[in-house]
Amino acid sequence: MNRLTDVDVLIVGSSRASHHYDAQLLIDSINNYTQSSYSIYNAGIDGNFLNHNACRLESILDRYQPKLVIFEIGESELSESGGGIQSSISQMAPYYQLSKQAAAYLNRVDWKKRIQLQSAMYRFNNKPLRILSSFLIPSVANNGYDPLYGELTHHTVHENTTSAIALSTYSLQSLTQVFDKCKALGVILIITSSPRYQASDNNKRLARICHEADIPYIELYNEEIFNAHSEYFKDAAHLNDTGAKVFTAMMFERLKPFITQF
Repeated sequence: MNRLTDVDVLIVGSSRASHHYDAQLLIDSINNYTQSSYSIYNAGIDGNFLNHNACRLESILDRYQPKLVIFEIGESELSESGGGIQSSISQMAPYYQLSKQAAAYLNRVDWKKRIQLQSAMYRFNNKPLRILSSFLIPSVANNGYDPLYGELTHHTVHENTTSAIALSTYSLQSLTQVFDKCKALGVILIITSSPRYQASDNNKRLARICHEADIPYIELYNEEIFNAHSEYFKDAAHLNDTGAKVFTAMMFERLKPFITQF
């Protein structure tokens, strides 16, 4: 939120970013392709969704401009229920007086939230153990990539209901702000949706939003190669290390037209 600087390729998103994008493999591929020495960091964080990630990205962009931002998003993160607005509020609350971006995101929730956030007890409620654990648990060393191991053993296909779910005005604004900021700063922004095993939903509305905003969207969410190989997954929502390497190689191929713009 406050320290990441001078990275050429930045990956943001939830656990589907931190566990799916092998940062070293990706940057090695980019550097071999361009004969350069670019740097990379996977800033994905488990359990952090669109609004918190948009807030973190805006905070980073206030300090410096990476050449390329890969923003992992699923359409469910834009919905009223699936976007994790309440959890995002909880995650951003400790930064309320430390980050102007966190304050801006939280202040537009409603006037009641602005009053509540004046209290440090409210901002840090249920946070002490998490804060302490961040000092005790070593950070991920693989440029932020956090591999998962083990294979999916059971999966139940659920009915597709995403087309009937209302999108959140709040989350749409967060995404639009990121679009506008990257365009204004000349940062290449690519929205991506990585694989899910035999997904029952789709990202058609997300694709349309990106198209209307003239933002590139790379969709590998429901690819047959992954649907045919359950051994690429730790669970239905997350690739294991083997699957992540297959996915990262595919992602690199999709990124080639944008890499030439560096």
